[in-house]
Amino acid sequence: MTKTYEVTNRASGHSFGYYPGASADEAIAACCHEAGYESWARAQSATECPLGNLRADRVAVIDAAPYADEDDCLLAAAEAYAAKHDLAGWDLSPRWQDGQRDTIILTVPEHV
Repeated sequence: MTKTYEVTNRASGHSFGYYPGASADEAIAACCHEAGYESWARAQSATECPLGNLRADRVAVIDAAPYADEDDCLLAAAEAYAAKHDLAGWDLSPRWQDGQRDTIILTVPEHV
């Protein structure tokens, strides 16, 4: 099953974007491939980036339209997702995917 992950640099916090994969490692490999490297190992040797500097967090990609009339559509989307997936109490860190504000991103546990 393909999931979506946000690949970031642990040291700087820079987000490289959202990548598909069956696992976090596959998403990091997809990120490296998009950057022109044939593998994570090649990217690591070319950039001298330590293996642990990249991380991939599982995310849910949510259409914002159903929450457009809410006072806080980010919170409303997070609450609806949490209720549907039995994640009460989880910090899903709702945020906009980009400046268009038509897609909401939630950081979710790997098991969801």
